[in-house]
Amino acid sequence: MNTKTILEIIENISNPEKVGTIPEVWQEELRNSELSLIDNAIIEAYLLERDGNILEAIEKWRSIANIAKGIDNVLTAHAWFSIGGLLLNRIPEDALLAYDNAINLKPDNAIFYNNRGATKSLLEQYESAISDFDEAIHLNPEYMEAYYNRGRAKDVLNNHEEAISDYNEALHLKPDYAEAYNYRGIAKCALEQHEAAITDFNEGIRLKPEDAHAYFIRGHAKDMLGYYEAAISDFDECIKREPNCAQAYSCGDMRKMY
Repeated sequence: MNTKTILEIIENISNPEKVGTIPEVWQEELRNSELSLIDNAIIEAYLLERDGNILEAIEKWRSIANIAKGIDNVLTAHAWFSIGGLLLNRIPEDALLAYDNAINLKPDNAIFYNNRGATKSLLEQYESAISDFDEAIHLNPEYMEAYYNRGRAKDVLNNHEEAISDYNEALHLKPDYAEAYNYRGIAKCALEQHEAAITDFNEGIRLKPEDAHAYFIRGHAKDMLGYYEAAISDFDECIKREPNCAQAYSCGDMRKMY
């Protein structure tokens, strides 16, 4: 079994929809193969990550990157990409450097650009993030997540009409994407298109009724249109699902005073 196949197995079982599953043909191949040291290291890195041993997983991927450096650019890039993902919510500045390394080694990978863009957004580097999402979409014009992420970055920069265009494309590619409906609604609210926003929030709630934030933003849109009783109902529903939502309490209490 070659390293490429090992990486394919890891990418397959790292998919949230396929966790814990390895196709039978791969299981057989794993049983019958004499794995190299590097292949065993890759599997160990994945198992460490799966079991929540994140610091150990990072160090294992670093050792893989060092071993593969100058020998296998694809594997080295994959190792740095994995490091970036593990560091993203811990030390985003270091995650950004890891993604830089991955892209320098393999500049034709749309996922690398998308994830680096997401990291830049986390660091409030929105203009640069949009450039990365642009490149991800250039490499893969059907990359739904890149359109959605670019829309979010454009929203922050008050480019709401362009953001709506990106959400439209994301929804064209994934019509059941509740978050895209909700954030398209938020962009429409920013443009004072509150009725249209409520339509989007309705769809977002239909698709994901457990999302407390969706009720809050729909309540805000109704409040802006003077639908105060309906707004209070949404704020109450938000609180029911998220009792710590202070904004929903304050908005609901304010409306109940009138």
